[in-house]
Amino acid sequence: MRKSSGLSFVAVIALVSLFLFIGCGKSEDEDGARLSGIVITPQESVIRTGSVQEYRATAEYEDGSSADISDKVKWSSSDESIASMEGNVATGRLYGVVAITARKEGIEATARLKVASGTTIEELSIVPVDGYLYPPVAEEGKRNMAIVGMQRHFRAVALFDDDSIADITNRLIWMSSDYDVMEPIGPGVFKVLKEGNVSITANDHTSMKSLEVEAVDAHCDIYLPYGDIGIPVKSTLRYRARGIFHLGDEYLGEGDIEDAIGWSSENPEVLYFDGSLAYANGVGKSVIRGKFDNDTVSSTVTVEDAIVKELKIYTADGESEQTLPAGVNIKLKAYLLYEDRDYAYDIADAVQWHSSSPDTAVVEDGLLKSLEAGEAEIYAIYDGLKSQVLRIEVLPKEESRLETVKIPSQESLRVGESGSYIAKCIYSDGSTYLMQKGLYWRSSDPRIAYIDEDGNILALKEGSVEISAEKDGVPSNISSFTVRME
Repeated sequence: MRKSSGLSFVAVIALVSLFLFIGCGKSEDEDGARLSGIVITPQESVIRTGSVQEYRATAEYEDGSSADISDKVKWSSSDESIASMEGNVATGRLYGVVAITARKEGIEATARLKVASGTTIEELSIVPVDGYLYPPVAEEGKRNMAIVGMQRHFRAVALFDDDSIADITNRLIWMSSDYDVMEPIGPGVFKVLKEGNVSITANDHTSMKSLEVEAVDAHCDIYLPYGDIGIPVKSTLRYRARGIFHLGDEYLGEGDIEDAIGWSSENPEVLYFDGSLAYANGVGKSVIRGKFDNDTVSSTVTVEDAIVKELKIYTADGESEQTLPAGVNIKLKAYLLYEDRDYAYDIADAVQWHSSSPDTAVVEDGLLKSLEAGEAEIYAIYDGLKSQVLRIEVLPKEESRLETVKIPSQESLRVGESGSYIAKCIYSDGSTYLMQKGLYWRSSDPRIAYIDEDGNILALKEGSVEISAEKDGVPSNISSFTVRME
């Protein structure tokens, strides 16, 4: 397990309440009949966590005929962490509401599925998921702080009458007693505007929980990982910054704060910013400044003249072609190569990724996702320059099935520490992939250790939990995870 000193997890999932939708457009079926719409049954249903719901998709044709096409449509869930799909069967994972979609050649229909976990909330807890405050645990009777200029993130964890535990952050209404001090900007996410004391509240009209929070204007010492540097023209540079927070002589914590900093360039014609990502636009020098509250750091960047030769993309293993099972995520690299330099410059987070067949494979934030059997050509574009083509073949599930998911059997962190789990996925064709995303991660008690959808875990308070993962219906082994005070 990889450790890191500070993580901020933000999960923003929109609740949906959708009725049956019959897609527009026309499609011709195998027998020549023109498809005019799709009907899903049932249109609305409720299941418990761990139970399943089977769906049926019926094709409606222009000639008035209909047919069962349940095995011919592409099924999907709007949130796999709440309900996952295997063919036309949905499995309840977490408490919440999702849209189940059946799609065929541009025509789609949607049904509403509610996953219930128990019938009554017996206990509702509010826990933080910030790594920059120490200790990060928010508990009644203790001094719970938030830092002006930062965001403060909370999760709501419900204990139901059947003893099940679920994260229901995104299913609640979040409020602040003083919006001038802390303003809710998303489920469990508050922007800290000024000093003061507030009460934050989460409720679902049947259960409510409040927590008193003190917003403090702390001093922040900002550190950059590098000083004055030189980079070639047309390249990019992702600025990182670390903040150490103090309130007088009291140490509050530290963490990565580049997203909270206001970045600026003295000479935008040479270097300009988009968030924390700097683009080398022209030859010359520019002073870079990062400002957080009243604290500022600076460095000088020299953009050197260089002749760009080509843009090349690869998998993490350096391959230009890849055969993958369906449902695999792998990291892609994008490099600028220069005629007068003997090194390549990684710009994977700045290019625009394209796929010739988005139903087969797509790239999101540099992560290649294999979706269904077929072939796709992946390429990237940066500043008008197009890369070579990366050819991807996605195998049918019957040729390469996921057989085993392995995670570390035992891990431990101190309260306030964070880290990440990685799953080893082994397929029937002998291929092995290390993955964090695309799995269903679960903590047996998120009040002790919270793990997000990408396998990032935060130790909240002393105790022990079981961590598990699941992918494509294949469960992992159980990992024993201990949170200790020291």
